[in-house]
Amino acid sequence: MIRFISIALVAVLLSACAVAPPDIQPLPESAMPMVVAQANGPAQVPVALSPNGRLLLTTDDQHAGLYLTSTVTQSTRVITRSRNAGYYPTFSSDGSRVGYKIFRPNADGEYEQAAMVYDIEQDRSYQLGPWSTIASTPAFSPDGSVAVMLDGRLHVTSALLDTLRVLPLAPVQENPPNLLAYDPQGELILVVREGSQALLLSAQTGELIAEPVLAAPLPIWGPVFAPDGRRIAFSTINGKLLIWDRSDAQWLGPIDGETPAWLDSSALHLVAEEGNVRRVDVSGPKLIVTDSRRVGERWWATSPGIVASQMGERLVIQESGSSDRVITELTWIRSDDPEPTAPTRWPENMKDDGFGTRHTLVETDGLVKMTGVPYIHQVYDVPDWFDGHWACNAVVAITCLAYWDALQPNPITVSRPEPRPSNFATYICERYTRGSTSFDVASPDPKGRDAWGAYGYIVRENWKDTKNHIADYMEVHGVASGVDWSPSMAKLRSEIAAQHPTIILQSLTLAGHYVVGIGYLKGKDTVISNDPYGDKNTRLYPHIDGRGARYDMPGSNNGYQNFRVVHCLIYSRGPKESTGLPAGH
Repeated sequence: MIRFISIALVAVLLSACAVAPPDIQPLPESAMPMVVAQANGPAQVPVALSPNGRLLLTTDDQHAGLYLTSTVTQSTRVITRSRNAGYYPTFSSDGSRVGYKIFRPNADGEYEQAAMVYDIEQDRSYQLGPWSTIASTPAFSPDGSVAVMLDGRLHVTSALLDTLRVLPLAPVQENPPNLLAYDPQGELILVVREGSQALLLSAQTGELIAEPVLAAPLPIWGPVFAPDGRRIAFSTINGKLLIWDRSDAQWLGPIDGETPAWLDSSALHLVAEEGNVRRVDVSGPKLIVTDSRRVGERWWATSPGIVASQMGERLVIQESGSSDRVITELTWIRSDDPEPTAPTRWPENMKDDGFGTRHTLVETDGLVKMTGVPYIHQVYDVPDWFDGHWACNAVVAITCLAYWDALQPNPITVSRPEPRPSNFATYICERYTRGSTSFDVASPDPKGRDAWGAYGYIVRENWKDTKNHIADYMEVHGVASGVDWSPSMAKLRSEIAAQHPTIILQSLTLAGHYVVGIGYLKGKDTVISNDPYGDKNTRLYPHIDGRGARYDMPGSNNGYQNFRVVHCLIYSRGPKESTGLPAGH
């Protein structure tokens, strides 16, 4: 069992919570939206460690549900089974509370959000304020008070959760962040504005302090203060780490890595690709990075000197230094979700791919979305002989070319899941010629059979550079393209406003995946896309219908599956002669 504090202290806390105002509601588990059915026990994805490493938060592979496990006794309890509760939960500095979010659908089909605080000793969650259009994950002060953004306004609670008040001088944000942070003294709250500006606000009034606004070179999220408050580590949209030195007013980095945890005020550790734990010395003018030990290659959580990772059927919690000592191992409980099964019919509204639909930009109170972008499925819209599970790269490129009329339909009948005309299947994997270029480079599909066309061209040379090969492929077909290695939500919004379907390479899957961005939700970092593998929000992936699939950007949590990392954007800006852009831009 997880250790409990004294009965007297529990009684004090309970009495304080009993007089909570209407905007702080104690909620039993039964009152929360129940969306998943994970068995009791640690789920397979570690998402947070308490500061002392004795408690572990886990979630399932859809980040639904949140589970608390003692790394000492291995006992587990369910905090919630809500969808998306496993994205970006936080511990208080003393490890006694957990901050997270829950979601419920509204009449428009969107998700309302509620900010939650779970008290470990009481085994009870508290809702901070009303259901909101957008809420942040609660952030904890060292004194126990909590900061939360509700519909763009910054609020704070008392340590006993018996008051919730708006900070009157804090700027109201139209696109508020999901993750906030207190400084170690509890005097300041850090809020990221518009993705790349970090504001330091008074924790008492919300007033902007005199320090300069931190304008980051990349979109940032997830601030983590060093113990002395001098330096702040930020995760970035593209899976790197930036550090702001407040005393020198300069940025250090970026360096590759995720899930930073400060070891002391001059060093931190993080986990880079494939489970390589790195120690980063930040005491000088440049970052000094040293590799230490390897941990599991997927899913990590860190606290100072400790890393939790998934290794096969186990969750391993181990020291991150030179000793590599294993503290404990847990056997995670597999989700009882059904395995994806092949569909037997096309949905009634998918009898064609939508090619030829009028190009417009639809704008409502809640979203901006392009129409006229065809939908091509990488598994089902391909010739019967071809295995398209690896072909997202080719399909997104052909989707953009079809939108710009740079490829004309060459219909064949595909038989999966039932016979249907497919206008662009042959371009994906069969030989053809465009002008003086023949797309006859052979590359194997997942079953080892040679394929040509867009797929063979883009993954040639053993998948050496699919990003630039996609851009080259579109350029050969007369569409201006190029790879942008500094992606941002602002850039994507600009492309959508210009009615340019935009390819996004991200880590929705561990191997990386391409989708076509066709819209976004207003006031939220949520992308509307045509996903050639289906809609990952359905819990069955691949899924037959990926039209308009909604995904959250890294650091955000609006109720949808998360990209985790956005590696780059690949533009498709129309016929080269009409854009005024040089090739590759």
